[in-house]
Amino acid sequence: MRRILLLVVVLVFIASAIVLERYDLLDLNTLRSHHSALLERFAQDPLSAYLLFSALLVFLVSFSIPGTLACMLFAGSAFKLSIAIVLVVVCRTIGGAVAFLFARYLARDWVKERFHGPVRRLDAGVEKEGWLYLLMLRLAPVLPDSVINPGMGLTAIGLRTFVVVSLLGMIPYVVLYTMAGQQLMQLASADEAVDLRWLLLLTVAALAVLLVKRVFDQRFSAKPVGQTGQG
Repeated sequence: MRRILLLVVVLVFIASAIVLERYDLLDLNTLRSHHSALLERFAQDPLSAYLLFSALLVFLVSFSIPGTLACMLFAGSAFKLSIAIVLVVVCRTIGGAVAFLFARYLARDWVKERFHGPVRRLDAGVEKEGWLYLLMLRLAPVLPDSVINPGMGLTAIGLRTFVVVSLLGMIPYVVLYTMAGQQLMQLASADEAVDLRWLLLLTVAALAVLLVKRVFDQRFSAKPVGQTGQG
């Protein structure tokens, strides 16, 4: 049964990736060209729009299919900013949890072989820094979700910790891109969505998290020097 499920998942992933790439369905230019029509359709039935967008984003993140960045930008242009941020954060968290569980229980060997180097680094980072290492990865754009989500499934980190830390850690990144999505029609490419300075700031914040942890670890793990008794 496990092999059958794995086969189905792999086939869905391959078919979806081929279709999305072949027809550029989630390309930024494609979204822009259909932007007005999509907004008009969404205005007619907002609830269905939210549900369809959420299902699509969860699917993309779950199967590590390219297109999440374009979805974030589109959400910022199509929905009220607060709704867009909540939808994207929740959907990316749910999709990440699915990829996490998929790697842990269905495709451990496949994920380990595909991301051999990153998985070793993730495992070492979690062992050394705990959940703060995951927080750092979510804050700083060091590794893509397609590596972090399944890779973390092969570490010792628990699902609950993964979900909570992922949800909180990705908020700044999501806010930046959904806000940038409000200027979707003026963007030449997805690379222009967010100023590099903001990404560098997130990276500095991520490193600061680890630095603060190191300082506290050194302070509280230092053993007081005992006084030697003298006659």
